Amino acid sequence: MEQAITQVNTHLTAGQYAEATCVLAPVVSGRQLSDPQKQAVGMALKQINQSVAANPALNTTEMYELRARMFKAGHSGPRF
Repeated sequence: MEQAITQVNTHLTAGQYAEATCVLAPVVSGRQLSDPQKQAVGMALKQINQSVAANPALNTTEMYELRARMFKAGHSGPRF
């Protein structure tokens, strides 16, 4: 997972939001995340969402689905 996070950070820094999303979504989907991991996913998702808002052409069907998976992963698990 650490290697994937490094790749995501590299892609985000380079403005390669689709690539960052493609790397991160499968890593976080279907697994329990710790609170710090959820926070990291939330921060990455926030940055990706801001880039999509600034450039709607980035919001392809694939990007939308990957972002939805990341959101779900970041908000799953026990609430109490």
